[in-house]
Formats: sequence, C-alpha cells, structure tokens
Amino acid sequence: MSTNPMPTTQNISAGQFALLVLASYLGFGIFQFPLELVRDGGPDAFYALVLEILAALGGLWLTFRANRVQPGETMTGFATLVLHPIVRWPITILTVGIHVALGATLIGNFGFVMTAFFLPDTPDWVVRLTLVGACLYMAWFDTPTLARTVQILLPFTVLLTLLLGLLLVPKMTSGYAIIPSASIHVLPILSAAYRSFYIFLGFEVSVTLYPYLRSPERARGEKYALWAMGFTGIWFIIGYALVLGVEGPYFLVHLLWPPVSAMRLINVTGFIINKLGLLVIVMWGIFTLLFVAIRLWCLGHDVMPIFHQTSIKAYRLMLLGSGVIVYIGSSLFPTVHALVRWFAAYLLPTTVVYIYGVPLIVLLGAWITKRKQRHKKTTSGDAEASPQ
Repeated sequence: MSTNPMPTTQNISAGQFALLVLASYLGFGIFQFPLELVRDGGPDAFYALVLEILAALGGLWLTFRANRVQPGETMTGFATLVLHPIVRWPITILTVGIHVALGATLIGNFGFVMTAFFLPDTPDWVVRLTLVGACLYMAWFDTPTLARTVQILLPFTVLLTLLLGLLLVPKMTSGYAIIPSASIHVLPILSAAYRSFYIFLGFEVSVTLYPYLRSPERARGEKYALWAMGFTGIWFIIGYALVLGVEGPYFLVHLLWPPVSAMRLINVTGFIINKLGLLVIVMWGIFTLLFVAIRLWCLGHDVMPIFHQTSIKAYRLMLLGSGVIVYIGSSLFPTVHALVRWFAAYLLPTTVVYIYGVPLIVLLGAWITKRKQRHKKTTSGDAEASPQ
C-alpha cells in the first residue's frame, strides 16, 4: 500500500524538513542534560559528548541511506516491499511503540518539571492533558501547518536560549571543571556517551517525514538536516560548559534537572522580568510540544498504511487515538525517579538498537530483494533464449 502524501497534504521544503527533524529530537533530553554525561564520564565527559555527537551524525546519515530505498514510502510502507513479514511486523510494531513511549516519557517528564517549579497546586493530570491537547492541535491540520509552526517557533527558542544562557558566564565559579582530562579512559567515555545519548533520540522519524519532502529537494534536505544536527551538537557543547561551570561536577550529579537549576540563576537587575531563567524554562515547553506533536503526526502517518487508509479523516482519527494512548502512557509513572529508571533500563537501549539496527536491516533486505529480482530476470532471459 502506497503511503504517498495525502491529496490534502502539500510537500515540505528542504529547510522545513531539516527543522522538523531537528525538533524531533532536540526537546527530549534538555531537562536532564548533562547529568549522565558528568556522572558516568567524570573528567572525560567532554570526550563522551563529542563521541555521541559523531554517533548521532552517523546514525542520521545511515537513516537517510535507508530512506533512499523507497523515498516515497514511510517505514511501515516500504518495509512491505523489502522485508519478509517475519521481520517486517516486529519492526512495524516497534516503530509504533517507540513513537508512543518517547512521547509519553517526555510529556510525563515535563509535567513533573511544571508541577515542581511552577504549578505545585495543579493536579498532574491537568498539566499532562493540557500538553497533549496542545500537541494535538499543532498536528491537527497536518504537515504544512506543523512545518510552518516549527519553522516559526524552533529557531527563535533556540537562539533566545543560547543568548540568555550566555548570561550565566559570570556565574561560572567552577569553570575548571570543563577542561577535558589529559588522560583518556575508554570505558567511562563509552558509558557516558551511551547513557546521555537520549539528547539525540527521535531523529529516526526522518523515515516518516522523508516522503513528504519535495523530490527535487531530498538531497538538500538531507544536507540541511545533517548541518542542523551539527549545530545542535555545538549548542549542547556550549550548554554543557555553562551548566557544568555554574554548578560544578559534585553538585550537578545530585540534581534532577541540572539545566533548570542553572537557568534559575539568570537575572537582570532592573529588567521588567527579574528571573529571566524561569522564562527560558517555560519556553522550553515549546521544545516539548514540538517533539510530541511531531511524534503524534508520525503515529498517524505510520499507522494509516497498516489499515490501508490515506484520507485526512482517517489521519485525524489516528491522531486522536494516538493522543489518548500517549496521555495514558504519561500517567503510568508515579514519580520522576520511576520514569528515569524505566527509561534507562528499557526505552534507551531499545531505541538505540532501533536507530542503528533497523536501517541496516532495511538496507540488507533491499540488497537481497534486488539480487533476487536480478537473478529472476537473468533466469527468465536464459529460459527465453534457450532452444525449444
């Protein structure tokens, strides 16, 4: 079943595609970063951060290689063409499950942040329901509207965070901690890079977004997305230096949300808003909303091919169902500690294996399928050429 864009859906440009891919992972780990990086990497944390940036770039490049197998199909669409059902169905189920789990985890995590710092007297379910409702509204009008929303909100929020974050420079009393160690320890670096790889989880949705990228702009869209990830890596390096330099390694590892604690120190005397850091934290909700809205969009477009649906009505029904499931999933964690433990034990390893394993399986399946077709064509040609 083809999953080409629906008749009511316009294709997106290369720039919009890159921003959608960027928004699909940028907001996920921003509240915990760089907790695990410092806790596991210690003095080698900087090397671990560089390693995971390179690993993320490699993973995105590998994903684009898989996208080219069937550029007009989503994962649940082109898997039918190149993979055996024994392999295809587990990957399809895993794709949908990861969409739901990542969306529910982020809604739950941001809900805990909001109730802890801003709305302590508001029931958790109200905060989560409001967040899911806002995400549904952002994705309701399908691809063009979602792309324009990301195009407007994401660059502004990133740049404002960077500019205001620089106000933390005078408060870097532990600046010595950002100096990389002269001795390199491989195992701590690998452990820290893996444990903090959550800051890049989500870019696998490029497989679902790829068919909606205009055909002549696909190569440019890939390049823009890779450049955007490189910029994000620099952004995280700056954030790592600021947060670690402000809080110090010994205090940082005992915090739940290190960047939130650091941003609260930003203040400008005499300005209309004294605690600018609190404004930044609220604006980080945009990252959460965009991440989950794209996740819900992907759920709708990945589930529709399973039921052979392409209409906008079917998409919205899938979207509503996805929102309900994500909301229920976000309500399953009684505390942020339970959420973090579950994520580290189950979701992180599953998603990392998916990001790197599935493209390799798809490329292998495409190679086998192509070889079989070539062999069949050769055998058919030999049979026609043989004397009767």
